Amino acid sequence: MAIHTKHASESATAATRRGQRLLLLACVPLPFLAFSWALRLPEPFASAMEGLRGHEVSLRSGSGIPREEEASLRARLDERGLVIVYFPLDAIAPDVRMPLVEMLESRTQIYRNLLYPTPRDVRMAIGSAELDAALLGLDGRVAVVVDLRQDGGPSPIATGELVYERGEGVRMRHWLVRGGPR
Repeated sequence: MAIHTKHASESATAATRRGQRLLLLACVPLPFLAFSWALRLPEPFASAMEGLRGHEVSLRSGSGIPREEEASLRARLDERGLVIVYFPLDAIAPDVRMPLVEMLESRTQIYRNLLYPTPRDVRMAIGSAELDAALLGLDGRVAVVVDLRQDGGPSPIATGELVYERGEGVRMRHWLVRGGPR
């Protein structure tokens, strides 16, 4: 019996040594693989950055807001500025009004997402009373009223200065309003 135990013990030792050698051989390439992986690290990072840039471009192109309009808004507004998306819906029949309110809410959200964080405040006004209320609390701030009226009438604001106009497709005008003293 002693012979059998000795043979089993030698087998176990030999198997352990073989396992250690295999583990050592398997671990030898690990530093080289890690180094190779580190060299490829900028590749996924660059891909991720390109994806983010692509998302920004798709947000802009999907918004329907031309770059010159966006540039006009950004040039006139700082972080405290206010954008008011205006369309007079108070005179429209209730059955037609709801889809237009949803369209105006959607358009306001597009401006909010595109322009954030400068300015942070983007609102909608569905009538003259809401527009006046939004402009009442300016207190030294600057506001741009995005006028979506298609009739081309005069400024909806007595002190508004026309700073941007687009007439092809959907008519759009921006009226700059400066608030009173703080």
